Amino acid sequence: MDGTLPYGHLLLKEYSVHENGSTPLQFPSFEGFQRIVFDPKSPETILAPIKARHDALVKLFAQIEKEPVPILVIAEMLGIDVVKAFHGIIESGRKFMVCTGTAEERAVALKAITRNSKAGYITDALTLYIIRRLGIEDTIMEMCGPIGMTESAIDVLRQRKEEIEYHGGKPFWVMSFHNGRYFREEITAERLRSALDEVQNDLFWIEKNCHILPAESDLELSPEFRKISKRLRRNLFDSILAAESSHRILVCEDYHYRLLATQSGKIPSTWLQPVLMMARDRTVLPPEKYDEAVYYMLESGFWFITIDSGNLLRFANSEVDSDGRKFKKVAEALGGPSADMRSHVGVAVSFLNEIWEKYDPPLKSKAQTSKVLECLLKGRTEDSWPIIRNINFLVISPQKTFQKYFIEWLKGHFYLPFN
Repeated sequence: MDGTLPYGHLLLKEYSVHENGSTPLQFPSFEGFQRIVFDPKSPETILAPIKARHDALVKLFAQIEKEPVPILVIAEMLGIDVVKAFHGIIESGRKFMVCTGTAEERAVALKAITRNSKAGYITDALTLYIIRRLGIEDTIMEMCGPIGMTESAIDVLRQRKEEIEYHGGKPFWVMSFHNGRYFREEITAERLRSALDEVQNDLFWIEKNCHILPAESDLELSPEFRKISKRLRRNLFDSILAAESSHRILVCEDYHYRLLATQSGKIPSTWLQPVLMMARDRTVLPPEKYDEAVYYMLESGFWFITIDSGNLLRFANSEVDSDGRKFKKVAEALGGPSADMRSHVGVAVSFLNEIWEKYDPPLKSKAQTSKVLECLLKGRTEDSWPIIRNINFLVISPQKTFQKYFIEWLKGHFYLPFN
């Protein structure tokens, strides 16, 4: 994520102190945050509550991992907005689930986009935030039609603006606890100005481009929907209700929120990547811009993100990715214990056939080959040999140069014995 937002990452950093020593209430409109007075002679007055808050959040996240819920529900439980909850999840090292990663799921989403036929879409505050950070507003509107939001979704951004303005542009620092240590981080006046400009620009864009739609619907709520609605604020589901009443497609990055929406069978939905895939295939979105979005999602911990051999090849040949960091991040989307290996092997084979079409590829290409093989086989101890045999058979190279390299690679990674 970009580093300009001082309020994007405060889920675990909830205590702030101004340079003059005063301690304002960080979030005056939210429950769950404390006003404290810092005494340098008794640092435990600030340190103990920070660790207690950290421990409670770790426990909460552990419970949520066992019984996943929409991120809006997590935000409600923590008394923060959904964008802060999103940043907190990512910064805690957890994944943000946008889909299950199956080809069938993508096919349903692509069909929903086609059927929508640019009739318009509804999105929530977090998805709009991501759209704006990616700079794909025009692409989404070109593929899905005019944007619609509810007042409650826009209120999330309005509230963020008020929180930034609350500090009056004065620098402050935040305290956090991580891996057994306390940390202090300064939020500078420059970062505050940048954050304020960003949220003001978002609100201005919404004012110019967005249809404000009512959250009214005769939708028959599922038992799970009713259960959550009784426990939490009704406007958590405003985007779902607005999508149903306006007959628009719901574009939402949160898999568990979309799952609630689709239980009725009446609300078509998608996440952003299928829209971008279709836009790329129809030349609405340049491949390089698509790659940027994919990298952003992977770097931000989105799960699952689909990659193809084109992504790998463009990053492999990128002149700006001199250290190979972006290529490695994209390659790491391959493999794993829960991967659809038929699809992943196909992507890897297509990439390797391009890399090894010449007799002896350069050292950089061999290093990229090694990274792809490592990622493809990670967590696949039980079925590694069928994968290895498929790669060995399907990759074509002059005089079997790849196969010779592959044998040595397998030996070096202890899949084959040295003899």
